[in-house]
Amino acid sequence: MAAIAMTPTDAQPRERKLLLVVDAPSLLHRNHHARTHTRITDRSGRPAWALHGMLRQIIEAIVGFAPDAVIFRLDDRTASVRRDFDPGYKAGRAEKDPELVEQLERAGALLDALGLATLTPPGLEPTTSTPPAPPGPAPTTGTASSSPPTATPSPTSVTTPRCCA
Repeated sequence: MAAIAMTPTDAQPRERKLLLVVDAPSLLHRNHHARTHTRITDRSGRPAWALHGMLRQIIEAIVGFAPDAVIFRLDDRTASVRRDFDPGYKAGRAEKDPELVEQLERAGALLDALGLATLTPPGLEPTTSTPPAPPGPAPTTGTASSSPPTATPSPTSVTTPRCCA
């Protein structure tokens, strides 16, 4: 693959820097469902159509926006702040397609191998729907919020891409 230049295509200097933040799991989900019919696999025969589609969209965004830097947000595949707050969170959802799960698990290594910056905030996963309210009476005005705590990204979980070091 050819190197991707991260300079504006119009060659005019910008007053402000442009950071492209990519929600990688969202792109993977979208491409898994949109491109399953392609059945693209890697050399080992593992499914790769979602990864391939994600990379195509990323390249298109880089070419179109010419950002100064790009960072990819990944899900924490081991913990969930929401599940800790409400053990019933996602209890009624169907299991994810194993071919999608495999590609989600390989995405971080792929982006790292390409020298791209990734960020995996501890306990964070995508917000695909509003979590169910906790059991019990609804809170009244003036009571504490029942929202789950927010995860704070750890500075050690960010890698600096070679282009920006």
